Amino acid sequence: MVQLELTQRQQTILDYIVRDYIESAAPVGSEYVSQHPGVGLSPATIRNVMADLEEMGYIYHPHVSAGRIPTDKGYRYYVDTLRKMQELTPPQRKAIGRRLKKASDAEALLAEASKTLGRISHQLTLVFSPALRSAALDRLELINLSSSKIAVILSVRSGKIRTIIMEVMSEIRREDLDAVSSLLNERLTGLSLEEIRSTFQNRVKDVQNEETGIVRLLTRSADKVFESAWPWPQFYIGGTPDVIHQPEFDNPATFRAFISLVNDEKVITKVFMKRGLKPGEITVTIGGEHEELKMKDYSTITSVYSAGDARGTIGVIGPRRMRYARVIPLVNYFAKVISTMLS
Repeated sequence: MVQLELTQRQQTILDYIVRDYIESAAPVGSEYVSQHPGVGLSPATIRNVMADLEEMGYIYHPHVSAGRIPTDKGYRYYVDTLRKMQELTPPQRKAIGRRLKKASDAEALLAEASKTLGRISHQLTLVFSPALRSAALDRLELINLSSSKIAVILSVRSGKIRTIIMEVMSEIRREDLDAVSSLLNERLTGLSLEEIRSTFQNRVKDVQNEETGIVRLLTRSADKVFESAWPWPQFYIGGTPDVIHQPEFDNPATFRAFISLVNDEKVITKVFMKRGLKPGEITVTIGGEHEELKMKDYSTITSVYSAGDARGTIGVIGPRRMRYARVIPLVNYFAKVISTMLS
């Protein structure tokens, strides 16, 4: 949310500090800011403004005699008040489209998108395969595997298929399995897996006592059978060769910590797989705004793309000193292109 307590002069100085630090990765001093065309302020006046901004928590100086560096609050103000995004040019859009259209299937498309966005943004890119929580059920099938096992096959409209093996007390006739399948399809087809999982018992309560016992079995196992997403959704990583050249990773220990973070699937999935977002919505999370302590030195920019009824996530992770004005439109554009190509 945009902070409103800054004067126009304070906004201008903060804007220059953030932009200069993003470009240089070096603390920004008053002398340097005073040289910008249009500032029209002396270094002494700028130092006073800097002191006010520091007291309000927007900037800090790492050493007594050093220039200033933006805090998370300073970056947040900058992102929320960006006056001009660096939108992609028509030639840039065409070049991205050409690369992505070479993909032979959906998986190749997501892999290519991660590599291309990483290369352009110079950040580490992650593209998550569509999560099934919003995918609508297309068909449910029940198949005998043995006298004591059946397969429950779920087909969803995004094209994904999921098979769950279940134990039964005795062999069930094919015609009985077909009858139960037909009944369940009549009541569940078109609903999202999340809806089915949370309302299954109410939708079948009048047929709980059908003679095969399958409905009772599915009721007891609804959380497992209609689970809305796998624990670790598949994701594709790109941009590793580019992000390692960021000054923040000159220290080998810092770089190792970053790679360790990226390899922590639990944290990465939690950070990127945000619920409730609509396709095309952008989320920018900066440093300490992340719930995960491991993310306090990094920023993420994420967006949601659609694949039929399902939703996937594309985003970048990198130092807080990120070119937000350039990367935000990039992430947004890639999400739109992927949605169009998978629709």
